Amino acid sequence: DLYLGEERPATAGFADSDAKGFKGVFELYDKGGSGLKARKLWHIMGSLGFQFCSIGEQKELIQWVKEEDRDRSGSIDFQEFMHLLRRITEKSRLEGRRREHRLISESGMALEEAEEWLGVFQGAVGISSSAQGQGEASIHIQDMRELFEQIGLKWDADSARQMKAWLKEVDEDTNGRIDFGEFCSLVQRMWDSNFADIKRISAEVLAQTAVGKTLDTPRPLAAALDIRSSSKDRSCNDNNDSGHSGLLRNGHRSWVAALAEAADRALALSRHAAEGAPGGAVSLES
Repeated sequence: DLYLGEERPATAGFADSDAKGFKGVFELYDKGGSGLKARKLWHIMGSLGFQFCSIGEQKELIQWVKEEDRDRSGSIDFQEFMHLLRRITEKSRLEGRRREHRLISESGMALEEAEEWLGVFQGAVGISSSAQGQGEASIHIQDMRELFEQIGLKWDADSARQMKAWLKEVDEDTNGRIDFGEFCSLVQRMWDSNFADIKRISAEVLAQTAVGKTLDTPRPLAAALDIRSSSKDRSCNDNNDSGHSGLLRNGHRSWVAALAEAADRALALSRHAAEGAPGGAVSLES
């Protein structure tokens, strides 16, 4: 239990506005006010966008429902439902971090270099028309050109065809959007071929930041991604092409630590699910 004997918050850590929205959905299914069980729980999860396609995912959900039925009533009341949602969303978040870590590692980009591109990506998410109001830490493929134009990268028709091919390659989940892990895979391809003279331009950006100039790249998602940044200057050797040239150095050390921690926690969570835990009264199998 996350609360170690303390009273569990009714909203399970969700914002009040989110809790109100969940309450409205919950009441649509809980007509009699006696809580939800069996098929209704599957239906409400589907209406909220959660899919449990594999047998393993379904068994895990059944186990979590049993554990969250604290009063052993055989049904899930709203507070128990909120804590069930918290477990589901937390697992999703950790798995997302773990996937991001994997994609960056597979791209060959050093974590320190990924840090340097994080500010560019966050700024693009903030200004991307397709991301506005979506709350998504990803960018629509059609907005990628706009992203790179923010730092002065432009290319011709031939290069545009190459970019299109790369975007298709890196869009691992084929959802038409590029998240940060996929973005790093793309940037590493660009860097290896010096696409659109990216090495020179990034060096120029660094030179601007070194004399006190800044790019207009807002970072509205920093809090949502649990990132704490503090500006740091960094010297750059323009003749060193072994790594990226310090494009936007902001010392996101806690972000790197969070990636590693997320991978460890996701692994521990999966082990816990495999070992099983004491059951309760609710079953989703009926």
